[in-house]
Amino acid sequence: MIIFRVPSSGNNQPTASHHKDYCIQASRLPTRFREQFQPPGLNLSRPSITITLDDNTTAHFDVYEHYLSKGTVCSTTEIMTRRNKSLAQTLGHSITFFNKPLETRLAPDEARTDYENLIACYALGMTLHDRRFQDAVASKIVTMLRASGTHQSQLIRILTPTAIGTIIDQYGTESRLFLLLAAAYARFATVNELNTLVFSKIHGQFKSHVMNDMATLRVRQHVDGVAAPDFVVSECRFHRHGFYDVCPLRKL
Repeated sequence: MIIFRVPSSGNNQPTASHHKDYCIQASRLPTRFREQFQPPGLNLSRPSITITLDDNTTAHFDVYEHYLSKGTVCSTTEIMTRRNKSLAQTLGHSITFFNKPLETRLAPDEARTDYENLIACYALGMTLHDRRFQDAVASKIVTMLRASGTHQSQLIRILTPTAIGTIIDQYGTESRLFLLLAAAYARFATVNELNTLVFSKIHGQFKSHVMNDMATLRVRQHVDGVAAPDFVVSECRFHRHGFYDVCPLRKL
């Protein structure tokens, strides 16, 4: 058993009392992660060890815990909606509100939080050496960008020079996340944002990828919130498995 101690969401200076513990069976975690954190002589099948993840929050690990349990990635808003729906059913209250499609009530600030947390979840996947989770997160971002009412503009607005610089420092300019964010910028940025990009301090490789992707990803300016089912042919372009490898996320 591995206990992950994670700071609660919203705590800038978390203390021991502001952490949440997640108990995960070691067998459910990637082999590379288990090998890295297994002290000499320790059998992970019996004793438990505690690992503190100060670079993440419960909002991120909730997504991972749901992924381990259900095999799919849900956004922060979707997880909260499921919890509220479950609570309403338990209390016997009317659940008409919760039966509405998520996209019809997603506010811009909620969409922004969802995109920010999914990018942070990608970093969590790297920490846990869980490539499949990273691929699932990438696919979730693509799914949200394709859907209507998910405020694609909110992803573009968090892609500041500082944010892009951090992504490059963490993953490099050939990483799947970097390529996904560049493709999203090319497809969903406004004409004004694209004009600003040219003279901004954003890394030159990001500008280059955006300009290259524009030729194939858009023919006109995108209207925020409108469905974009034509966004990339396959999300496997942004997965870490090999080009000729079978995607483990695809249902048989």
